[in-house]
Amino acid sequence: GNDWVLYYDVIKLCGLFYQGVFLGFTFVFTFALFNLLTGIFVERAMEAAAPDRAELVYQERTKLYRQIESLRTLFAELDTDSSGRISRDEFEHHMRNDEVLMYMSKLGLDVHDPDNFFHAVAGDGHDIDIHQFVEACMSMKGHATAMSARKQLLHSQSILEFLKSWREEVQPLLDRIPAYTAH
Repeated sequence: GNDWVLYYDVIKLCGLFYQGVFLGFTFVFTFALFNLLTGIFVERAMEAAAPDRAELVYQERTKLYRQIESLRTLFAELDTDSSGRISRDEFEHHMRNDEVLMYMSKLGLDVHDPDNFFHAVAGDGHDIDIHQFVEACMSMKGHATAMSARKQLLHSQSILEFLKSWREEVQPLLDRIPAYTAH
């Protein structure tokens, strides 16, 4: 290409208006070209900087493993008798510590009622293995989803149906009891 001055010198002969139009066109074209190139560069840089799906999965999995190990360490510290198990008493005692409560809350485990929480995790048992306790805690992490609520509703409905059918089978037997006790 030729230099812009060559074309400007030719347009200068046409008058001041055309000189202004040429300078305006040159400025707008140059500005638009640089904007376009900057946009392409920024878009490519953003694509290159964005983590891909595999990287996101890896990061989430690494975060989960760190949380699991962190919980195991915490519960190992709460295991005051070094039995490898967390007892209801040990758990309730340590849940009075605000630091422990805040740490568990940070992990997505809100322990408002330690007795109910322990019962939900360990069932009716007095104690539970630390590894099982950690697995149960991780499954209780976060907020209830619509899926977990629906699953619980279906489970409750199946229990209700079982109890209704059981009552239908047992009720005739129960109705005969007064006849046996009257004699």
